[in-house]
Amino acid sequence: MKKAIVVSIGFIALVIITYVYISNNIIVFAGQGNVWSAQLRYERRGGNLKEIFTLRYDGESKEKIDDVLISYECLYGSYTARRNLDSKNKQIRIVSGGNSDLPKGDNPVKVRVEWNQQEEEFYLRSLHN
Repeated sequence: MKKAIVVSIGFIALVIITYVYISNNIIVFAGQGNVWSAQLRYERRGGNLKEIFTLRYDGESKEKIDDVLISYECLYGSYTARRNLDSKNKQIRIVSGGNSDLPKGDNPVKVRVEWNQQEEEFYLRSLHN
């Protein structure tokens, strides 16, 4: 009986520690415009910070979208890229990394998308606030 209690307490402690570790090492920003949605995810692993930006086309246009200009900016910097939309899953994924600190979720991220002589701006907000 004592062994079962010790194992249960150990398991509960492990779950709590894992939750605290994950919640302190991952931050996600998400938002959407009229035809685009995006997620910006930061993952802290050891001394490295991985940044994953995913942009998805949610519109209903059947027009081919090849050339997409993406820019996003936040308190920690800005990024601009020109990419082709993956026609299968209608998204663009950009992964980068570095050794900076995990950002705080208190400032929104401004996203701007230009495609087929159209443009859209919207904001991503932290899912952790």
